[in-house]
Amino acid sequence: DNQLQIILPTASSLASIDEANPTDRSNSPIASGSKKQQQHKGQPREVKQTKAQRIIEQNNQRMMNKRLSEETDKMRNVEDQLTKIPSDNHSDAIDLIDERLVNFETSTIRLELLKRKFDLQRKYLRTLKKKQNLTIEERSTLELLQIGFFATMTEIAHLENVVDAFSEKMEFMEELVDDSPLDREKWYRFQLEKINSRLPRREQGIRDNRLPDFIPDKWQVEFLDAVDKRQSIIIVAPTASGKTYASYYAIGTVLKDKNDPNGVCVYVAPTKALINQVAGN
Repeated sequence: DNQLQIILPTASSLASIDEANPTDRSNSPIASGSKKQQQHKGQPREVKQTKAQRIIEQNNQRMMNKRLSEETDKMRNVEDQLTKIPSDNHSDAIDLIDERLVNFETSTIRLELLKRKFDLQRKYLRTLKKKQNLTIEERSTLELLQIGFFATMTEIAHLENVVDAFSEKMEFMEELVDDSPLDREKWYRFQLEKINSRLPRREQGIRDNRLPDFIPDKWQVEFLDAVDKRQSIIIVAPTASGKTYASYYAIGTVLKDKNDPNGVCVYVAPTKALINQVAGN
């Protein structure tokens, strides 16, 4: 999105203004006062911490160091357990890491473990793709592995603060899609066909008993309330925002009260073309 950028005048532009107006104001009290103000403004202010703030900061740092030490020990334990798994048994190694990942909150340790998982997923992916004829079970495993590979790569890119994931992770994306050279349209198509509703969404709401398997946002709660009041609704929202879950509730409500003479109409539509509703957008 194009945003208005406010540019403040620099010292050179101020100097050019003074040159255009050569009146000598250096000896005037107003000029000298303004100079002092400018000098004062130019000096960085020292922010002094209160004793309470220092104590809070020290406690937070102590807690972070303690957590880092604990997670480092846990990481060693995971590494020891991984050595006991045969090197060609990628599935069990990945499952072990998935079980332990929930215990790691420190970004550096979590990133290290995710990279280990990513390497295992990559090797497993290559092994399955080398097979000429896959069984039905192996095809299902391959599809889930592709989704997991994408999810791990996405989280790694997030923890590494990657700005352009498409460019920086191109090598891994080509292996995943198995279609080189890879362009953005192919990458978006893969996400739509394989990842689809599994694309991450930002959950900003709280749980609602009316949708036990889904955390609704504010607009979805308002929608549920409207359905309960037998009001007709128009929904316009992006992919993976929960339109389907909301629609299920509306359909279920109508089916339960099918003899109710007051009907409910729900119209659901995406906000933009599906090709633009992917994580790489």
